[in-house]
Amino acid sequence: MTTRRPGFTLIEIIVAIALLAAAMLSATQVLMISARQRRAADRRFAAQLEASNVAERIAALDYDAITPEAAQAMKLTPDAQSALPEAELKVTSVLVETSTPHYKRITIEIGWPSSDRQLPVVRFTTFRHKTEA
Repeated sequence: MTTRRPGFTLIEIIVAIALLAAAMLSATQVLMISARQRRAADRRFAAQLEASNVAERIAALDYDAITPEAAQAMKLTPDAQSALPEAELKVTSVLVETSTPHYKRITIEIGWPSSDRQLPVVRFTTFRHKTEA
């Protein structure tokens, strides 16, 4: 009569290693996707912050100084340029004369290239009313 020794067979060890490898591969893929989404969220946050900063710079200008030329002269800050390489800032100013008092609608758009072939864009619209002096 043969006695059976306690332990694992070679087949059991190979199956366990294969299951462990599959689990590690799945975990690695999830971590890569998570890191990519985190980078995209960081870029979107940086763009939103920069759009808000541009709106504040425009709000600091005198009403008559807000012109399409002045809007187009706005540039991204160095911090935004480093967080969003190859980003483009587009600022438009439109005078709306259908209401009293008149106001200007200012639209700020920041777009940047993305690895997933989409062009993410953050749009921020603000209004500046003419105050009576």
